[in-house]
Amino acid sequence: MNAITNMEELPADLSRFIPEQKIGQSNDTFSHLALNDRNDADKLFKEIKKRLLNINQWNEYATLTNARFTLMDSNGNDINRLAAIGDYVKVVFSGMQKLISDSEEHVHIGQITSLKHGGMDVVIMKVYPCADPTHNKQEVAHFFNDEASNTFILYRTTTHIQLSIHGRNEIPNTGSGRIRKKSRNLIFAVLAVAGISKIQWKSLAHGLLHF
Repeated sequence: MNAITNMEELPADLSRFIPEQKIGQSNDTFSHLALNDRNDADKLFKEIKKRLLNINQWNEYATLTNARFTLMDSNGNDINRLAAIGDYVKVVFSGMQKLISDSEEHVHIGQITSLKHGGMDVVIMKVYPCADPTHNKQEVAHFFNDEASNTFILYRTTTHIQLSIHGRNEIPNTGSGRIRKKSRNLIFAVLAVAGISKIQWKSLAHGLLHF
């Protein structure tokens, strides 16, 4: 694995797992935890990996956000286990409910990969906006359209553990036929681009590493 000197970047050979930025906005969030002689690095990495996949508990780790995360199976049923490929995640921004109704977002987990890369442990999870799995409608239930993605990359070197979250191709989901829905998605997307999303992901990344 190529060495890095700046914690606010990825080794080049891990960057290839992030979708190419083609359109709209992008964002990158990093958090890292230094390892020392008192750490059991393998045990600590496995615990952080478990936290990353324990999506129902994310609200406990992300102390600076008012979002609530619920893991669902392929039929849209709430489930209490670690995330797997093909699952869905429902996100509710509780602080927005008084301002804008219908405040549920849905993403699909398209990839979870654990691998050894350059002798180091790596976990990659990728999610995409999607339709609500509890409805028959195919309309994307998210303020970004389905070209957007978030890629979570957790990896361990001999000196630190790093978690980064990479948003790509973030475009407001204004494809709905309903004016109210278009307006709602545009407002959420503008807020996300303005930095609300960055605060949320930074809080989550820090919490997953340091909880």
